[in-house]
Amino acid sequence: MISLSVAIRIWVKTVALNAFLWGVWSVLRGSIWEALGSILLLLGGFVVALPLLMFIVPLVNVSTLLDYSIPAKIAWLTFYLIVMIILFYRLIPMGDSLAFQLTGFTIGGLLIAVVTTRKSLNKLYKKT
Repeated sequence: MISLSVAIRIWVKTVALNAFLWGVWSVLRGSIWEALGSILLLLGGFVVALPLLMFIVPLVNVSTLLDYSIPAKIAWLTFYLIVMIILFYRLIPMGDSLAFQLTGFTIGGLLIAVVTTRKSLNKLYKKT
């Protein structure tokens, strides 16, 4: 059950940070309307990315079975979540520039989410 909570934490943080990073980037570029669109990105991200939990939970479970050190398990999990993000955005029909930007912000959000979820990941990995 703890792997589900860790997966949900990573997913929620990634979606929220993706919208936040998109909003900050839009403000820096001077596009206030795109910054306001980050609210839609947040809400839409939770709806659209919800099915990804079906893939995130097994990846977290598999990472607990690896016979590596805890940092290596976290790196393995992060790598495969990044691959999942890239595949996810390749399956959604949108312009290449938008897909590239969203992929970058989502990966950035994932990296921050994993770093901020390290305590839960360490607890999960020590338990197994």
